[in-house]
Amino acid sequence: MKLLSKYKKLLKDNQRIVQYFKPYWKIWLIIIVIANILTLLELANPLIVKFLIDVVLLEKNYKMLNLLMFAFIGIGMASVVIQYVYGYLQKRLSLSILFDVRNELFHHIENLDTKEVHDKTLGDFLSRITDDIEAIGEYTALIFQTLLMNVLMVVIIFAMAIMLHWQLTLISMLIIPFVVYSQKHYGKKVSEIFEGFRIIDASFLNFLQERLTLLPLIKTFSREKHELDKEKKKAKELIKTDIEITKLSNFSASVVGVLIFYALLFVLWYGGLEVIKGVLTIGTLIAVYTYIGMLFGPVQELTDLNISLRTSLVSIKRVFSVLDTKPKIVNRKGAKNLKDVKGAIKFKNVSFSYEPDKTVLDKLNLEIKPGEIIGFVGTSGSGKSTIARLLTRLYDPDKGSISIDGYDIKDIKLDSLRKHIAYMKQEVMLFDASIKENLMYGKLDATQEEIEKVAKLAQAHDFIMKQKKKYNTLLGTEGVELSGGEQQRLSIARALLKDAKIIILDEATSALDVETELKVQEAIKSVSKGKTILMVAHRLSTLNIADRIFVLDKGKIVEKGTFNQLMNKKGLFYNIHMLQMKEME
Repeated sequence: MKLLSKYKKLLKDNQRIVQYFKPYWKIWLIIIVIANILTLLELANPLIVKFLIDVVLLEKNYKMLNLLMFAFIGIGMASVVIQYVYGYLQKRLSLSILFDVRNELFHHIENLDTKEVHDKTLGDFLSRITDDIEAIGEYTALIFQTLLMNVLMVVIIFAMAIMLHWQLTLISMLIIPFVVYSQKHYGKKVSEIFEGFRIIDASFLNFLQERLTLLPLIKTFSREKHELDKEKKKAKELIKTDIEITKLSNFSASVVGVLIFYALLFVLWYGGLEVIKGVLTIGTLIAVYTYIGMLFGPVQELTDLNISLRTSLVSIKRVFSVLDTKPKIVNRKGAKNLKDVKGAIKFKNVSFSYEPDKTVLDKLNLEIKPGEIIGFVGTSGSGKSTIARLLTRLYDPDKGSISIDGYDIKDIKLDSLRKHIAYMKQEVMLFDASIKENLMYGKLDATQEEIEKVAKLAQAHDFIMKQKKKYNTLLGTEGVELSGGEQQRLSIARALLKDAKIIILDEATSALDVETELKVQEAIKSVSKGKTILMVAHRLSTLNIADRIFVLDKGKIVEKGTFNQLMNKKGLFYNIHMLQMKEME
């Protein structure tokens, strides 16, 4: 039963891959036809050689000799042309399928829950989108180039060899069970090691990505040698596993090679006796020897296919495991677009935790009126940033509900909800593109005038104009050519360009100096008419522009009021503010 279940799973995986072939069935059909033609052309040569030896040479027929040479040339040229077409179509089919799967996988990852993405390393995802995806291309090549061609060749070669000398053919085939057993035995071992290799490879890729990102940190702590030692250790582990796979694969191939060598040696010995006895012609012996030699090639490749398919399926399963991960944050049935947004926000008995038994928000209740500027204050881990993440549905609350203008946000289509919210985080995210392209991410059809307007509001225009190529200046990966404050100003400008009804500033001005931060805050206030603004502030002094401030502690609102009201209460807000004032002295 266990074996049956295993093969059912294997069949299911294969059927799933074949689904990607269906749109290209015409190319598939052409490839099959060409494969048949190539096989017939290749297998014609031994018969021509037999005829050449037994008829032409013995009878000294010069005319027929010339005709046979032209036949060889014709078959050779036809084979080259058809092989070229076959290779082109096979590659085109493979790349087309790769294109479809990679797009599907990338789109699926885009729609995964934030938690699901954070639970995996970036290297793991990169490994699946690049290396593991390639396995599907390899799989198509194995199906069409190895399986299809070799099955055809085995069938036709075997039939021809049987017709020429059935006893010799059948006796030489006795080694096939040993070949199959050898490949199956070592194929299983290679598959198990290869599965571990993929995990190690993904870990190594993540290590490199992380270290390159943190290169400034490594340099400032002079930890180059420390990280190099780590890299060497991981690289050695990768090489060691790769060598182990190669050793097993090569040993398996050697075992098969020895078996084939003895089979062909037997054909020569037994066939030679038959020729000496006059039972067999030299031409027939050469043809049989050639066909059986040709037969073992496809047989070996078909048995090698076991190893190749196993290793390909290891990677393919890693791709499917991502595609099988279903996001929990999706559009509800009947979800609608949010229209005529006013910006009223309500949290009702909202509880949330990132991990079990670690509550971040505990039965939180708050109401925000349209057009209000609201500040959020609290110690680290009090839940300030979580409010922003829940409002944008990067996460969903464990309990309770969140509404905008009276509509539960779960009843609003995700793209419509996020369209009306501009969310700026402390951790700036910029693309390896020009300043203009980064700003236009807020509005893809923005005019230059609109772009410059928001850049001025965000106090970014002046430093942009000092760049060599102005707004067309390339930032480099993650904006490394800019200071932290400059990056934040670009992020603010991009969000303002979106012109959303709800703006969330999650410590989005923390890297700015006090003077610039106040200017940006005032600029935001100047465009805040008809907009609801939520501010998680790093410096409490900048919350003077807030209509109300909510003070959080351990996932609950413990104080609320205006800046002056909270200062007069001399509670948690007052204590945090005074502590900051002391630190500035």
